[in-house]
Amino acid sequence: MNNKKFIVRQGDIKLERIESIPKGAKILKDKILAYGEITGHTHRFKEPKNIERYEFGENTYLRVYADTPLIHEEHNTLIIPVGDYKQEQEREYSYEDADARIVID
Repeated sequence: MNNKKFIVRQGDIKLERIESIPKGAKILKDKILAYGEITGHTHRFKEPKNIERYEFGENTYLRVYADTPLIHEEHNTLIIPVGDYKQEQEREYSYEDADARIVID
């Protein structure tokens, strides 16, 4: 793996390629990356059989076994290459509240 970071964003979802998923991470049954709180739309893979999601502590990870389209009704489809990723939900800072909050898509 090269030293250059590989990061993909689709709406409020960020995937950053990592060296490997932490040992002891538990597999998740749900393969949906995020559910839209307002629209009901989802960030999901067109071919869910090509991915596994994991949880370790408060973090979520993803293993992609074959280049797979990540789809969402309101965003461009992105092809996610084979590899391991850390999944994050984007946050925004509110100067009014002096706090960070999760971005709602």
